[in-house]
Amino acid sequence: MSPKAQCAITAMISLVLILASCTTEENSSPALERTSLAAEGAAFISHVVPAAIPGGAVFTVRGTGFGSNKGSVNIGGTSCEVAEWTDTAVVATAPAESVSGKVELTTGSNELASRLPVAVIGSSGADVPIINSVEGTDADDWIDSGATLTIRGEGFGAVTGEVHLDQSFDLRTGQSSAEVLSWSDTEIQAAMPADCSGQVAVRVKTGIRVLFAPGRVRCP
Repeated sequence: MSPKAQCAITAMISLVLILASCTTEENSSPALERTSLAAEGAAFISHVVPAAIPGGAVFTVRGTGFGSNKGSVNIGGTSCEVAEWTDTAVVATAPAESVSGKVELTTGSNELASRLPVAVIGSSGADVPIINSVEGTDADDWIDSGATLTIRGEGFGAVTGEVHLDQSFDLRTGQSSAEVLSWSDTEIQAAMPADCSGQVAVRVKTGIRVLFAPGRVRCP
């Protein structure tokens, strides 16, 4: 091999090594750092659904490492009632009044805060839809597939909306739709889909609002 060819090969190898080094540095993103933290068991809040919460409505905090013991939740220093607490999701009820700020969780020795603030939109005298109860959320209360699901609350309005069943309190997960049988301002009845199994979250869409029912519906 001629000296010129050897020099050309050496230059190409050097260029490949430089590009590989740059790619490694670029891939060291915060997202990868968060993945590493999750793998090491570090607790953190990934996101809050929804980011704009009607006063008195249910919202969900997603993340990891929250633990199994129920802690406390607040938005901008205002306390929120906790409805459900798991290691990866916390469901709470927002205060009735308008408030904004980061969502903070306190559990044991951990104090976690969301990266982005959320806003609670107070009712200001207007009707704010809220789900008070759903059949099938008690420990011994099951709902068979195809049976009627009853959702009670207030402010649903007169226009028929939608009812969905999710495997978790997360809009990104797969869902199935429940056929709405009747709809009033205080009660919704829907037919459970035939493929319902295990515990599912009930999500109601009314107008521009999305409501999550506290607890999960238990399907056989």
